[in-house]
Amino acid sequence: MDEHGIVGDLQTAALVSAAGTIDWWCAPRFDSPSVFASLLDSEKGGHCSIAVDTTAAGTVRQLYLPDTAVLVTRFSGPDGVGEVADFMEPIEHTAPTDRHRLVRIVRVVRGSLTFTLGCRPRFDYGRATHTLDRADDRTAVFRSATADLHLQTTDPIPIHRVEETTSATSQPHAATNLHQWLAAGSAPIYVGFGSMDVGDPAEFVAMLRAVCARRGRRLLLASGWAAITPCIDAEVAVVDYVDHAEVLPRCVAAVHHGGAGTTAAALRAGVPQVICSVQADQPYWGQALQRLGLAATIPAGALTGARLDTLLDRISTPEVRRRATAYAAGFTTDGVERAVDAVETLAPVTPEPIDAAGRLP
Repeated sequence: MDEHGIVGDLQTAALVSAAGTIDWWCAPRFDSPSVFASLLDSEKGGHCSIAVDTTAAGTVRQLYLPDTAVLVTRFSGPDGVGEVADFMEPIEHTAPTDRHRLVRIVRVVRGSLTFTLGCRPRFDYGRATHTLDRADDRTAVFRSATADLHLQTTDPIPIHRVEETTSATSQPHAATNLHQWLAAGSAPIYVGFGSMDVGDPAEFVAMLRAVCARRGRRLLLASGWAAITPCIDAEVAVVDYVDHAEVLPRCVAAVHHGGAGTTAAALRAGVPQVICSVQADQPYWGQALQRLGLAATIPAGALTGARLDTLLDRISTPEVRRRATAYAAGFTTDGVERAVDAVETLAPVTPEPIDAAGRLP
């Protein structure tokens, strides 16, 4: 149980394992017979899995998006980073209903990963039989005597029937589409605020579009945790996340919140920055880089289209670009070792002998 997250809609709930498998779900109510119960019986209980090959997955982490019941299972490996977001739409009324929706969103954050979907319901703890039919190229319907389960996908995918089970393989192409977009035109202005609040998403995007249009630049927006729908057209690309190491060197400027990771990635890429700080250490990084002549900075709450235009003018000079390029050339590859050395200088570590059980003598 400790290796599971839970999602629910106030009338029923499902358990999602760290492997991305729904292995417990009773529906339509908490005390109903099971639809998936491989938590009790891995062979006969039934499950719904969205899995990454174990050799490619590397490490797996589960977390909830802040202040939500949206569960994210994130797979990180040498080939890329991907995640599965699970949630159920809350049912506000108290009257029981037999209609429940469990949403699973798959996306590749960086690189390339192949996800395999397997849906194997076993109604009533595996005691009830069921049939499997295709309603269309996006929908499979499992029917038992007492309940139906509809599996729906947003895009047509091949579905393979194996003993009244469905499985499918899908490889999201977000990274491929972005690479094609970058190669098809001029260097864009990158904008990304990570997990920070950007206010009204529609107004934020409209402001960015207008600024980039006035400057004759394309816009690349990494929406992060903002509720902005991904889309790509000739002048604007909106994606969930980007690989900073791959994307930022291909941008003419980076507008971001001043998180330490994004700041360092932009410095390493040699791209001038506009830092729109929100909290914590972000104002420090903005001021520090502004003093070095590598960035301009402003509190995010004070950002307007006109002010962003002015700040972009300030960092678009040949002198700022030259300084950013020179600073990037001075980066070393032993940053972790040097940081550890600095910490040990501040707090020297005195080795102490311990026995095999980890106890001090």
